[in-house]
Amino acid sequence: MLVSGPRYSLGRQRWILPRSHCLFHTVHAANIPPADLQNVLELKIGEWSPYAHTGRYVSRTGDLVNIWIWDQEKYRQQAEQIDALKAEVIPESLLRKPESDNIVCLYAAHIGYEGQIWEDGMLIASHWWAEIPGSEQWVHFQLRNDRAPQDVPEATATETLRQMPWGRKHNSLQSNLQNHEYTLVKAVAVLLFLSFVWYGATTVKISRAIDTLQKQISETEQQVNPILSSRATVYTYLDKIRQLRGVTLYPPQLLIVEQVITVLPKTKIQKWAYRHGSLTVLLKGDNLDPHTLIQALEAQGLYESVTAQRGKKQGQLEIRLQVSKMGTVQ
Repeated sequence: MLVSGPRYSLGRQRWILPRSHCLFHTVHAANIPPADLQNVLELKIGEWSPYAHTGRYVSRTGDLVNIWIWDQEKYRQQAEQIDALKAEVIPESLLRKPESDNIVCLYAAHIGYEGQIWEDGMLIASHWWAEIPGSEQWVHFQLRNDRAPQDVPEATATETLRQMPWGRKHNSLQSNLQNHEYTLVKAVAVLLFLSFVWYGATTVKISRAIDTLQKQISETEQQVNPILSSRATVYTYLDKIRQLRGVTLYPPQLLIVEQVITVLPKTKIQKWAYRHGSLTVLLKGDNLDPHTLIQALEAQGLYESVTAQRGKKQGQLEIRLQVSKMGTVQ
């Protein structure tokens, strides 16, 4: 049932949900820490609800929490047909309250009948019947809620419902999301659309920036290519210069031969190998003294290092010299 809201609700529409469409439960919150109450309520609703998507209205009076739940998907389908998705959903029971704070009463609801038990101004029990309950049903309802059995009262017909619910909605992120889900969906859709527009505009800007950058890179390459070509030519010449310098890096080999021969004893030279400043001389003779030869060669001041070791065959002595580069000869 769709009605317009009272003046102080700014004319917002309200969907009065018949009691026949709701399930009712209560939770005693006296021993539940406030920080845990919301989680406890969500767990309880999950246990009680037979629906895939559950709508709910949670109200707290003192230590008693009243909970109405309904099939949210079924409500949505009906609301879409009359463009009422933005309407505030209020269970019918919340717009009907007896004058007495302690009473067991029976109301003629919008559809069927609702039995209520009130204690100290709190609704502690509610049950719905499609028809007026029989004596056995009514007694069972009272006994189930620890009440002394009374006869079935005359059903009270409420012609005018309350302007506002007698139970204020308990703050709940989940319930707020449920009640404003349509608005949230539209807001998300708008945000997605704006994000798409922004993304499209940004993509165009980036594409243009890339084109400009590529043009600048092309122009810079045309300016830099001659410089790079000249640089490559310079490096080629430098390599040739280094090669030429490498040829004359060490003293002439003839000078080295003359100097080495002067200190060698009268013996047989079996090997003479010289390459890039490294000289290997293999001698064969009797009583060759490596220490004497090393001292004599080092005294010439032409070598960075002089080593000597016995050859593979008897009487052989291998001498290795690393010639100093020109300009470092002592």
